[in-house]
Amino acid sequence: MQGLIAVTLGLALVVLALVESEVWGAAALVPFAGGLASLYAFWVIEHRVEAPLVDFSLFDNAAFLGASVAALALVGSYWTVMFYEPQFLQGSLGYSVIAAGALILPITLPMIFISPFTGRLMGRVGARRLLVSGLLACAAATAAIALLGRNHGYGAVFVPFLVYGISLALLYAPVSSAAMAALPRAKAGVAAGVLGMVRLMSGALLLAASGAIFQNLNDGPKTSADAVSAALIVPLVVLVLGAVITFRFLPASAKHEHPPRIEHHRFHF
Repeated sequence: MQGLIAVTLGLALVVLALVESEVWGAAALVPFAGGLASLYAFWVIEHRVEAPLVDFSLFDNAAFLGASVAALALVGSYWTVMFYEPQFLQGSLGYSVIAAGALILPITLPMIFISPFTGRLMGRVGARRLLVSGLLACAAATAAIALLGRNHGYGAVFVPFLVYGISLALLYAPVSSAAMAALPRAKAGVAAGVLGMVRLMSGALLLAASGAIFQNLNDGPKTSADAVSAALIVPLVVLVLGAVITFRFLPASAKHEHPPRIEHHRFHF
């Protein structure tokens, strides 16, 4: 119970501080510091209790750590891109809600058609090569979206949207599969829970961090293309760092405790 209270309070304070940073100014540092302290307390508590909410010993496994970092970067960036790009299409380019939803499909549709083949691809090229190259491709697409979205129309961002969507489709199931396959089957349940927590935390924190940048740059009711571009710096940086850390910790020939099952890890954003 203490761990649950600590992590809930910590995440709430950090997100609140980031979201309200424009209004609170320097005062936002107080809840932000309190949130970090609560998260540290959560880490300490989880190492002392007999039945922790999060088994941090899972991260002693290099393959699980590397795949978890890749999942954090991938899902956090996806949430951020999917939150701001429809606003850009509507507020900056003037598309309707329905049109904006249709125009964002190049990011989401590739998952349906490509995901079934990612298991075979990971078997051929290896998890580390696939994950690192995919994260870098997502980063390049995010950079292109941020740069081209400032002064150009939808035609300029269509290809980056499609590249991002294809990279996402190639990565999402292998990320989860690589993480789960690195651990014994007896730990599959708790590992899946930890991986799910990593995904949700990354989405919430990256949205809050990018939101702080967006709110400080966006003036008036109309969505500013410059503000959206600046907000995308957060997922861009996280994707690059995620690729570096994944390359560092995920072994080139990761040992699988049991065969990866790609089909079990699709569409769980």
